Amino acid sequence: MADPSAVYGPSSSVVITGASSGIGAALACNIARYGANIALVARRRERLEEVAVAVSRAGGKPLVVPCDVTDVASVARAAAAIREEQGAPTVAILNAGVGGRGVTLEDFDGEQARRTFDINVYGVINWLEHVLPPMVERRSGIIVGISSIAGMRGLPRSAVYSASKSAVSKLLEALRLEGRDHGVQISIVEPGFIKSELTARNEFRMPFILETDDAAERIAAAVADGSGWVRFPWPLVLAMKLVRALPQPLYERMHPLLTRAQGRS
Repeated sequence: MADPSAVYGPSSSVVITGASSGIGAALACNIARYGANIALVARRRERLEEVAVAVSRAGGKPLVVPCDVTDVASVARAAAAIREEQGAPTVAILNAGVGGRGVTLEDFDGEQARRTFDINVYGVINWLEHVLPPMVERRSGIIVGISSIAGMRGLPRSAVYSASKSAVSKLLEALRLEGRDHGVQISIVEPGFIKSELTARNEFRMPFILETDDAAERIAAAVADGSGWVRFPWPLVLAMKLVRALPQPLYERMHPLLTRAQGRS
């Protein structure tokens, strides 16, 4: 097991998108105990200020950076501000994301679908444009993409969300293969359900749901250890791997079972 202080120590510059709540805020507080310089990125300045206080108390050095990850100009300004204050990021945790509520076959909402992709997919791409080149140039750095176990296969009533997270995972998987030749570590995180503002809106049963701090501890430790893929909890991961291995006709016949598993008819 690698020493996390080597990754998140006082000389590090860590940027976390979606840092105003949930797993982003929990990761910031977890990493702060090693003395990291942490740029907290999200739209809600007031919430970021609250997280910054917690980060300071935990031993980190926070920088509040309001930013809309879907706005290319906003991301460019935020990236420039971080470079000026904390230097080029040594670790970029691209966590900003939304769920796929309201996008189903019965009431397919194209605007909501585009918004989901803007945040979940292009929110990652917009930041990669700024954090990847300096890492490639100096041949060191870590990119962490927070995807989801839902991206492992298209799930009924979660079409847009599953597709967006699958896109993130496949994008980073390809870049990971190239990154190894340039000294850049790319870690793809595909967790199950984690308690957050997003999951609190879900109206279906969420098996093996984890506390936010527990999930943050697992992610921070695995990234520091150099893991390329971070998936948990294992019972849900195993179930999804089995589902992914099913032949398409059999998977389609499971649709009623998968729908009932979500507490829906």
